[in-house]
This record gives sequence, C-alpha cells and structure tokens, in this order.
Amino acid sequence: MNPSQGPTSERVEFPGTDERITPEQWQHQTEEIRAMLVADGMSEADVAEDLRIAFGEITFVDDSHISWRHDGGVWWRWTSSAWEQSTPPGGLRVDRAVFELDPEPDSDPELEQLLAGAEGLAGDYERFIAEHPDATWPEVPDEHELVPSDPVDDTRRLPGAAPPGFRATHVVPAAGMSTWAEPGDAQPGPSLDPGLNVQQLETWGDWAHITCDNGWTAWVDGRDLVPSGAGTDHGWSVPAPRSTAAPVASVASAQPTSQAGQRFLTPSKSTWAVSAGAAALGLGAFLPWYDLGAGAPTVSAFDGAIKYLVDYENPGTGLRIGLVLLLVAGGAFVARHMRGWERAVRPLAIVGIAICGLFVVQTQRAVSASGDLGGEVPGVLDVIGFGVWTSLAGGALLAWGGSQK
Repeated sequence: MNPSQGPTSERVEFPGTDERITPEQWQHQTEEIRAMLVADGMSEADVAEDLRIAFGEITFVDDSHISWRHDGGVWWRWTSSAWEQSTPPGGLRVDRAVFELDPEPDSDPELEQLLAGAEGLAGDYERFIAEHPDATWPEVPDEHELVPSDPVDDTRRLPGAAPPGFRATHVVPAAGMSTWAEPGDAQPGPSLDPGLNVQQLETWGDWAHITCDNGWTAWVDGRDLVPSGAGTDHGWSVPAPRSTAAPVASVASAQPTSQAGQRFLTPSKSTWAVSAGAAALGLGAFLPWYDLGAGAPTVSAFDGAIKYLVDYENPGTGLRIGLVLLLVAGGAFVARHMRGWERAVRPLAIVGIAICGLFVVQTQRAVSASGDLGGEVPGVLDVIGFGVWTSLAGGALLAWGGSQK
C-alpha cells in the first residue's frame, strides 16, 4: 500500500492544527463511519476504498516530528524513503489534509463530430421548410393500418444470440423509440429500431427499464411499448402518437415494480466522491469543533445546539449540530444511490457547508465579544477545532460529487 496519490487536476489543501488526537480515538471514529456505510448497503471492499481515498492524504506528526497516515484500516509511518505499516507511539497532531479530485473527462472527438453532423442536418431541414412553405407531409397511419411488409430482421441491428435468461416481453413500436440512460435525463440516447424484441426489467411511473437480446439496457417510455404478440402477425403495431417529451415518474405515487432491477443503486467508483464526502462530513461531527488548548476539554458538534448557529449568546439545549450533520451526510449518501433522487445531493451538501460556515461566524462573534470583557483574546482560528474543517471538506466533496453524472 502506498498512501500517496497520483497527480490530479484539482487539489484542496487545509493546514494543520496544534490539537492532539490519539490513534485509538481516530481508529474508533473511523470504525463508526465504516459501520454506518456498511449498514447503508456498501460492500466492505467499497467502504475500504472510499475510506482510503478520504483519509489517505491526512498527514499527522508525532512528538518526534515523524509523519503518519491512516488509510481507514491501519497506520503508516514515513521512513524518509517510503511508507511502512506501524503503530504510532502516542498522541498525534494533524499536519495537513489534502483532497485531490479527479480531472474532468476529455472531450470525445467522435461525439463532437456526430453533434456537428446533427446540427448540419437540422440546418438543412430548416432551409427546406423555408424554401417549401407549401409542402405537404404524409399523415400518421391509424393504429391498425400499418403492417410491416417484410418480417423484421433483428440480426441486422443486434447480432449474436440472446444472452442466457433473456425473454422478450415487449416489442418496439413501428415508429421506433428514444432511450435514456437514467429516468429524468434531459438528453436522450440512441434510438431503438421498429420491431425490436426487448425484455422489460422494471417500471418507474411512465418509465420502463428494458434490455435487448445483446445485453444492452436503457430506459424508455413504457407507454409506447407493445406487448409481445399484440397487434399484427409480426408482433407489433403503431401506438397512438404522443409527445416526444420524456416520461414522468411521480415519486409519491409511482413505486418501482421490478423483475430484475432494484430501486437502490449499488455504490460504485462513479459515486466515490459522494461516499467519501458523506464519510468526512459525518466524521467531522465527532472531532473537536472548539478547542481552547492548554488541557481544556474540547467540544464536538454534538455538544452544541443548532440554535448556536444564529444566536451564540442563547444557544439553548435543543437539537444538536452533530445530529443534523449526520442526517445530512446519510441523506446525501442515500440520495446519490437512490434512482431519481440524485439531484438532492447538492442541496444537502450546501446545508452541510452552511452549518460549518455559520459555526465559524458565530464563534468569531463570541470571541470578539469576550474581548470586551478584557484580557487576552485568542484568534478564531486558534479555537476552531479540526472537526469543522473535516466536515467542511466533506461538504465540498459532496457538492462536487453531486454535480457528476
């Protein structure tokens, strides 16, 4: 294992603090985060990878100025030339934390060429309409009038035998069908040819999740699918014309009915940023948020009421800040892996970032007010604990991950 990361296009770095934490405390908080992610449905392997990414660039130093890192499972010590597995001798302090984000994918020249060709065809169509204003167009045939003159040759579109378990349940109508990668996507994908046999895996409102006999899957407007054997001798007919807009799924009334799919998406590498951001946001709630040093007890987000964020003088004893952060972190993780809820991740991330920002603002006001009473006044950065910066970094990672497809 090598804790160092390769070069990326974006780096977010936070300076260290003088506050101390024992290896046992850090390991205990890591295990709590691990248990929470496993309980939410992530595999042990995915949890280990996400924790390695989230915590692998947090560097600690001991009293002998030796650097240490924790990969979510074990401790590693820098030996001037390499990292080796070891156990810290005692208390540590955070030296720095670096978060590296993946670069944006390069543009696809073939896709750009296809888009340019599509724009050219659209321009040709507009010029034709302008030059032939009186042109007439064939009417759409009645539902029972159109019958294919020849049997449909599926092998021309999807070569190869059907995969094991494929069972055709529906047929693409004579007008063809648009596809989408996920329900709610604004940009449609490839179109399906008329008469193509498909298997319906699940439905979500008006959406239908289908697979073709070559294993390719997509989402389509389920209202247009023709049940196998319906209509004509060739198994397909023309449904009534409808709008080209994407189908709508009502979360309140439309629950998925699945034959082979599930509503919950399996965590994967494409969702690592949200998983790691949720872990960091929740972990920060357990770390010190207020630290006066000199042996004084530290304060975590669970020791402060949410009212402190708007009124530092009368915070009360109500809902705890730490509990709200855990709810935000858990909600963002679930939303990213729940089909149709992905857009809720960024608003939840903004809530987490706002909580951290308001805490810093109110703490600054409290420190300034204490100066009016006389005596030495510490700077706000001297009393803000590392937990605030950990949660803030987690919120930023959540916001970035929520914007990725």
